[in-house]
Amino acid sequence: MRFLTMVLTTAVLGSSAHAACTAQAQDRQAAQTVAKSAAQQQLGSAATLYSFLYDKVSYNVSVGQTQISGDSAQVRGNVLLSGIERRTGKPAQGNYAGTVYLKKDAACAWRVTGYKRE
Repeated sequence: MRFLTMVLTTAVLGSSAHAACTAQAQDRQAAQTVAKSAAQQQLGSAATLYSFLYDKVSYNVSVGQTQISGDSAQVRGNVLLSGIERRTGKPAQGNYAGTVYLKKDAACAWRVTGYKRE
């Protein structure tokens, strides 16, 4: 399941959301939504690849602390991956923490610029 790091690092880049914000809370929510959506999208794609090694692959993305400074944001979160190893039949699980970095294109329109696994 270490492949997750490469998938998130390379494929999450470039995701964005477009909406209008009127309050700081909306801006924070928009950044969190973009970060979570990008991670879920790429994990969904990666689940197909994992299915060659694991049965019953599932994942859960949770978003945590969000820091916004001007037109930059950092969203911390966790990804819980689980599945059953095809070769051994044993359960496999991994919990990965990381930070998604975003830049603001316009009011509440964030795009992912990077990812760091912690």
